[in-house]
Amino acid sequence: MTAVRARRHLAAAAGLAAVLGTTPAVAADPLSFSMDVAHQRSDLDYDDGREIETRETRVGVSLWEPLSAHVDGGLILGVNLVTQDGDPATEGEDLTGGYGGLAVRGEWPLTRTLAVTGEAGWRYYRASASRDTGDITLSRHEGDLRAGLAADLDAGTLSGGLLYTLTDGEREIEDVDTQGFDTDHAAGAYAGISLDTGGGGRVGVEAVTGPWNGVRVVFARRFF
Repeated sequence: MTAVRARRHLAAAAGLAAVLGTTPAVAADPLSFSMDVAHQRSDLDYDDGREIETRETRVGVSLWEPLSAHVDGGLILGVNLVTQDGDPATEGEDLTGGYGGLAVRGEWPLTRTLAVTGEAGWRYYRASASRDTGDITLSRHEGDLRAGLAADLDAGTLSGGLLYTLTDGEREIEDVDTQGFDTDHAAGAYAGISLDTGGGGRVGVEAVTGPWNGVRVVFARRFF
């Protein structure tokens, strides 16, 4: 089941990437780098019927390079800390690890100050804790799609839209038990604001609701 869903996530991201890449040519954006700090929570649905409250704090970096006039491709890496309530195997444990993934994003102007935006991505997360009775590991694949609008302001940008995130994962107790999990719904929404800091830099904050609810702060810079 995990492999099938992972392939579904990759296929969805690849499909949108193909659509994003078929746009008319104008001047491409420069190379850009960003760092983000995020905290989010979700109720994960385990295969045995339990609903486990899960919280995750992440610190990540991403490098974006133009693929075409309107589309960037990104490489994403980071570290995470995961805690849970409701699962005796993980309650009270700090599970630490990392994540990585690939994404494509695009922006198409409608007017001088308004643009349609889209993003598709796939990420793999893994966090674990060591105990005398064996290691505990939480791992998951996530495929996500976003579509929205962005409005340019004099000193920054307002953005918002809809998202769809598929989550498929496992909680493994070494040599004891493995539980699969997902989320009970996939659709959600996001809204954010970013401010220009000069010299090609910006700082922003974004709130997300859906299968994961949370907030993240983003620091970004363009390189010409």
